[in-house]
Amino acid sequence: MALRLLLPLLVALFASLPARANAQSGTAALTGTATDPSGIAMDRVHIAMVDPATGFSRETETNRTGNYRIPGLRPGTYDIVATRDGFRTFTQAGFRIEVSQVARLDIRLELGAVTEVVEVSGRTQLLHTEGATLGAVIDSQKIADLPLNGRNFVQLALLVPGVNTGQPGANRGGAISINGTRSEQNSFQLDGVTNTNQWDSGISFRPSVDSIEEFKIEVSNYSAEFGRGAGGQITVVTKSGTNERHGNIYEFNRNDALQARNFFDLNPNFVDKRGNFKPPPLNRNEFGGILGGPLIRNRTFFFGD
Repeated sequence: MALRLLLPLLVALFASLPARANAQSGTAALTGTATDPSGIAMDRVHIAMVDPATGFSRETETNRTGNYRIPGLRPGTYDIVATRDGFRTFTQAGFRIEVSQVARLDIRLELGAVTEVVEVSGRTQLLHTEGATLGAVIDSQKIADLPLNGRNFVQLALLVPGVNTGQPGANRGGAISINGTRSEQNSFQLDGVTNTNQWDSGISFRPSVDSIEEFKIEVSNYSAEFGRGAGGQITVVTKSGTNERHGNIYEFNRNDALQARNFFDLNPNFVDKRGNFKPPPLNRNEFGGILGGPLIRNRTFFFGD
């Protein structure tokens, strides 16, 4: 009943929001070098990148040594264009950038008119050469498709080498141990803001799995920007609005009708009329929804869980 009454109100609120807004920065960066056909570094090469799904864009120019760097990028798939007078336009479509990544794209310009285009597509970074950090990114597909008990995204950290369950009985630090450290030595960030409980070093706010775009587990050799936590660094980025309004609702249910009894659980309090052991009572409902659209970063609305 509460969901039925709340949904129309949220839809009306969402429809009244402005269609345009300025994007905010993220945590990733793009770097590289621009060269001419002979391999000589080129300055004053204009480089622009845009995320077609959101319209988020950044641009810069190479310096005297041909290097460039574009910080403040959200995870996403970008189209990149490089131009300079006297050279063909270079375009790179579908370049994927992950959370907390320093991605590298070296650009080689060919002689010709600016109206001529050299298009590159399908390029994937096999190695991350701009840092020594060890870890892995859990993307939105894994978050949505892999089973989670209690819809706790931290459980997916166990997919990363070096991550194990924490010490028995401990629920601090997400209840995971990274490279043998205690669970309370982990550090959490949510959209660039500290999300670590100051009292017991646990996670302060656990976002719904439906609101997470992706998250990264850094297990060792992380940079000096992470000033606390000798264990791992868990960086979460939530979803942002897109150029089209959209929405959905969901409900997850678990109950004893579908739950098998532990074979060794012989609790006499849980028996049926015929004296057979049965699973203990359980009825868990989790419901919620998402409304998204052409909004600024982290202004997609979630309710439930």
